[in-house]
Amino acid sequence: PHDGNFCCDGLVFADRTLKAGSLEAKAAYQPMRTKLENGVLSVYNRLDFTDLNEYDFRLRIECDGKLLQENVITLNAAPHTWVQIPVAYTSQMCELGAYLTCYLTRDGYDYAMTQHALHFIPKEEPLCAAPAKMHEDGLAIIAEGKNFRYTFSKHYGNFTSMIVNGKEQLSGKMQLSVFRAPLDNERKVRQYWTQDTLLGGENWNHTFSKCYNVTLTGNVITANCSLSGVSRTPALRYTLSATVLADGSVEMAVDGHIRDRVFWLQRLGFEMALPAEHNRFAYYGRGPIENYCDMCHWAPVGQYESSAEESYVNYVLPQDHGNHCTVR
Repeated sequence: PHDGNFCCDGLVFADRTLKAGSLEAKAAYQPMRTKLENGVLSVYNRLDFTDLNEYDFRLRIECDGKLLQENVITLNAAPHTWVQIPVAYTSQMCELGAYLTCYLTRDGYDYAMTQHALHFIPKEEPLCAAPAKMHEDGLAIIAEGKNFRYTFSKHYGNFTSMIVNGKEQLSGKMQLSVFRAPLDNERKVRQYWTQDTLLGGENWNHTFSKCYNVTLTGNVITANCSLSGVSRTPALRYTLSATVLADGSVEMAVDGHIRDRVFWLQRLGFEMALPAEHNRFAYYGRGPIENYCDMCHWAPVGQYESSAEESYVNYVLPQDHGNHCTVR
């Protein structure tokens, strides 16, 4: 006897491979703690019998994911004692952030990792204020500028094409979405989102959007729309504002009102389908694999690269996965 997929909640997957929870447990048990105050790094040895001089202590300082300095030193710290190390660092001009990362290693294996945010000077990039060239063509609004051409559909109330440097960046229209696959813990409420067993469900897995009118004022597109499940009263009425600038950037804002007595939305955001060759992505945040606000102590902030396939986590029963905290 067992309680379904909950018998798979151990620290490793069924095939004994590690997962994010394994690494979080490692971070909880790791033999080192650190704190950074006024340019002094304090290191605590949590071990009962072993001095930290049996390990290599490695310090890395990075700015926007780029290495500024790295030092490997030997720490003489008896069990359950602190040792202090001065850190030579001058505030850098960064766009995303600066971090001090500490590693306790031996024979090529990381026994512990801690990380501290460093003060940095924000790099201010001048924002483009010039408008893009805009014109209407039947049911389409065309925005053009150097190396880009966007098409906004008056019928769908969103962008259907984004061509940059001669290449199409979308493989379908952008759309506002409120639905995602229900999780295991949502099995008792999924009927209110879908129409599995309840006639009154919102039918979010069959979404219908409607655009009532679209206007173009200068370089600002304004669309009045609604969103609902098929054969349901609109649950969300909203106004979408899209401002297209001369450098190709787009500022989008949604001002909406949810119908009374709508079962709470799972999420709200724009979905877009990309061509298959765009399956890789880079991000600055916690990585390299999935992490969450209550399971991220093992995951250092840095610059990473991944793909949709590499981000998939094959849980025994499909679950939410692939999240990254502190992404900028």
